[in-house]
Amino acid sequence: MKNSIWITTFFLVAGTLLTGCEKSEKGTFLGSAVVEVTTYQVPALVQGPLSLVLHNEGDSVIGGELIALVDTLPYALQYSEASAGVEQLNASLAAQSSQISSIQAETRGLEQEANRITPLSQQGAATQQQADKISSSKDAASFRLDAARRSVKGLDAQRQALQYRIELLNTQLQRCRILSPASGVVLTRYRNPGEAVAPGQSVYEIGRADSVHADFFVPQGTLSSLRLGDEVRIRVEGEKPSDAKHVTAKVSFISSEAEFTPKNIQTRESRSELVFRVRAAASSENGLLKRGLPVEIWK
Repeated sequence: MKNSIWITTFFLVAGTLLTGCEKSEKGTFLGSAVVEVTTYQVPALVQGPLSLVLHNEGDSVIGGELIALVDTLPYALQYSEASAGVEQLNASLAAQSSQISSIQAETRGLEQEANRITPLSQQGAATQQQADKISSSKDAASFRLDAARRSVKGLDAQRQALQYRIELLNTQLQRCRILSPASGVVLTRYRNPGEAVAPGQSVYEIGRADSVHADFFVPQGTLSSLRLGDEVRIRVEGEKPSDAKHVTAKVSFISSEAEFTPKNIQTRESRSELVFRVRAAASSENGLLKRGLPVEIWK
């Protein structure tokens, strides 16, 4: 009976020691995982109905490619209106500038006439009425010149405001173009042409094509054998064990804290049950690794 108990205890201990990692001819089994990809929620940046939604789920896209378009007509009309306003103000400013030049020329002529009449008036060769008339004409010309200059300032301020509006509308027109943030695959299409969107509402979810990752969990005993940058293998099952394929990956993240267990457990037995999250990152350019695919991690 005692021998039976000792044999049972031996196998339990042996099983516990082998739980952390499984060795085979292929290496050391670290854990099971599910492939995840870096994703982007691609939002609309302006409000309006969607004129174009160019891709469906599963389509490949290139970074910077036009993938959707918000209706540009309202912004284009406002842009044309503001541009026409600037042209009209430019014409008004040109007319005011011409008027200012004319008034300045008139003022110079009146000053010359005043310089001629004043001595003659003092000598009695010209009447005081003539001198007063020239002085009044000079004052009137000066008043008209000041008014024209104030008008130019006002028109210029209006033109500057319209130019700022044109810049804003041009930005809005550019933001109507929804571009792919990265090369990858359309994972989710949230909107259809004709549907209205508000700024910040997602139109697509896109997964990057150049990188994937798989998070797996290892016990404390196995953690000491892993370092950032270590090379591991992601194993993808085939129809038969011999059809399995491997993708080289690297350890890109190791959690500094245990997960799924209380942090205040201190006994030796409980510490062996703590698990830590580890991330293996790999390239997905060959298309083998897809989001949601169950895989195994080996070293």
